[in-house]
Amino acid sequence: MKNIKIFEAFAGIGSQFKALKNIARQRQWNIIHSGMIEWYVDAIIAYVAIHAPEFKPKIENLNAIKNISYDSKSLASQNAINKLNNSLKASYLNYSKNQFNNLFDIKSAKAYDIEKNIDIFTYSFPCQDLSVQGLQKGMNQKDNTRSGLLWEIGRILFEIKKQFKKEEMPKYLLMENVKNILGKNNKQNFLKWINTLNKLGYLSKTYVLNSKHFGSCQSRDRVFCLSIRKDYYQKINFKFPDLEKIRIQSKPIKDILINSNDNIYIYKQFFNNQLK
Repeated sequence: MKNIKIFEAFAGIGSQFKALKNIARQRQWNIIHSGMIEWYVDAIIAYVAIHAPEFKPKIENLNAIKNISYDSKSLASQNAINKLNNSLKASYLNYSKNQFNNLFDIKSAKAYDIEKNIDIFTYSFPCQDLSVQGLQKGMNQKDNTRSGLLWEIGRILFEIKKQFKKEEMPKYLLMENVKNILGKNNKQNFLKWINTLNKLGYLSKTYVLNSKHFGSCQSRDRVFCLSIRKDYYQKINFKFPDLEKIRIQSKPIKDILINSNDNIYIYKQFFNNQLK
C-alpha cells in the first residue's frame, strides 16, 4: 500500500485532506496526516468533527494554546481565550493540537515544527484581499493583509530548505485561490511568488479550473498552482497533467441535496448542545 504524507497550512475545515482521503479509498492509498496550521476556532471544531468523527468532546481547559481567532481575521484577546477554559470547545482545540499537530499561528510556525519527507504540502491562503467581492487590498508582502500571509509560506519553506536535505523537502506543493489572483492588481505579486518557488527548487504550473467541469453542480472558477520539487520531477519523469481539458458532466443540484427530514436537527444539536 502506498503511503502519502500530507501537511496543511491554512487548513480551514480540511477540505483538501478530505478530497485526498476520498481518492485514497479508491486507490488503496494510506494517507498519513503530519500536521496543520489553522487558528479559526469554528474551522478547527469543524475540522475535528469531519476528520475524527470518533472523537468525544469533554469539558477541558486549553492546553497552552494562545494564538487563536474567533473571526478568522484577528488574534483573540487573552480574556476571550480564557473564556474557552472549562468548555467543550477547548476539548476540540486541544485535540487538534495533540492529534493533528495543529500549529495554529502561521507567523509562529517554524521549520522544526514540520516533519521531513512530506509528500503533499497544501497552502491555500486567505482570499479575502484578492476577491472581487472584497476590498481588494492585495497580497503585497509589505502591506500586512490577510492574503499577504502567503509570504509566510515562503519564509517557512526557505527555513526548511536550510535545515532539511533537498530530498527531505516536500515533494509537491498545492495551492487554491480565487481567479482574481491573476487579475491586473495581483498578477505581478503572483508571478513573484512563482519565481520564489523556483528559487526554492520547485517547478510550477498554474491552472484555471471550473468546478462544473469536475462533476459539480456549481459553476465557479478557481486558480490552482501545482509545484513539484525539481530533483523529484527528474527522478520520476513527471509531466503536469492537462487538467484544463477535463470535462466531467456536472450534477443537477437535486443529486447533492440532503434529506432535510433526516438531518434537520444536526446543526442545532451539535452547536447549541455540545458546544455550550
